[in-house]
Amino acid sequence: VFRCPRPLGRSRHASARALLRIGCVAAEMTPLAKVGGLGGVVAPLSAELAALGHEVTVLMPLYGGMSLERVELEADERALVRFGGLPREVPLRRGRFGRVELVLLADPLVGGRGPYDYADPRDEAYRYSLLCRVAADWLAPRCDLLQLHDHHASLVVPMLLDRPRPATLLTIHNVAFQGIHSWDDLAAAGLPDAAYASLDWYGRGNALKAAIIGADAVVTVSPTYAQEIRETELGCGLQPFLADKGPRFAGILNGIDTSTWNPATDPLLAARYGPDDMTGKRRCRAALLSEMGLRTSPDRPLVGVVSRFTEQKGLALVRPALPE
Repeated sequence: VFRCPRPLGRSRHASARALLRIGCVAAEMTPLAKVGGLGGVVAPLSAELAALGHEVTVLMPLYGGMSLERVELEADERALVRFGGLPREVPLRRGRFGRVELVLLADPLVGGRGPYDYADPRDEAYRYSLLCRVAADWLAPRCDLLQLHDHHASLVVPMLLDRPRPATLLTIHNVAFQGIHSWDDLAAAGLPDAAYASLDWYGRGNALKAAIIGADAVVTVSPTYAQEIRETELGCGLQPFLADKGPRFAGILNGIDTSTWNPATDPLLAARYGPDDMTGKRRCRAALLSEMGLRTSPDRPLVGVVSRFTEQKGLALVRPALPE
C-alpha cells in the first residue's frame, strides 16, 4: 500500500475524489500496440485504476502504423530532456483513451517503427533509454506512483536515484527478458554514478536487475510465477535479488477484461453462448474446424494452444503428450 506523499493537483479531467496520480510506463497497450500479455494487461488495468478515482497516465512509444482512431487527441507538447550528453526536445502526442490519459513518444528514436523492431542492440538500448529518460524527467514529477512494466521501463528506477522521486512499482511480466546492454550503449541514458552498482551484470548493464533492487515494490503476474522466479532457475539468475525484496515482492494473478472477453456478447464468434445456454459453443467449434479444414466429428477432441513458439511455453511437451 502506497501512501500519497503530498496533496494532489487536479487536471481538468480528474475526478474530484482522485486518490493517486499514477504514471504507467510500458512498451505496449492493447489495442494500440500488442505483442504479448503485457499489452493485454496495461489497458484494462489502467482503465480499472482510473475507474477507482485515480488519475492515470500511460506513457508509451508512438509506433509506425499505430491507429489512433479511439484516442481523443489533445494539444501536443515537447519534453526537454538530456540524452546522449545533449539537450533533446522529445515530441509528445497527448490524448485520452477512455478514462486514461495517454502520452505517446513521437521521437523517431523511440517510435516510428513497429514494437521490438530493432536494427541492432544499440537501437534497442537507445529506444528504451529515451523512453525511460522522458519518464524520469517529465512524467515522474507529475506522479505519486510510477508503475514500470518489464525491462523496457526499468531504467527509470536507477535514473531517479539522485533526486526526489515518487513511489516506484516494478511489474514483471516475463523475467527472461531483462534489458541487458553494454555500458557503451547505455552511456546515452545519462545514468547517475550511484546506478552502476545495481546495474552491473557480468560486465554489462542489466536494467531489470537494477529495477528489482531499487523499486519500492515488485509484483508479477501470479503467485505461482512469483514463487517460481524467486526459488527456481526460472528466475534466470535474478532469484537472489527477488528473494531480497521479502514481502515487497508478490504475485497478483492476471485477470481478464470481461467486457471484451465475453462469449455471450462477442460479435466475432460464429455463435454466442453463456453459462445458461451453451449450444452456441458447439456451433463455434464446428465453424473453427471448418475454417481449419479439419473433420467435424463431434466425438473427436479439439485442442487449441495460443502461445509464442518458445521452449518457455512448454510447446516441446505438447507433441509427445498427444498420443496419451
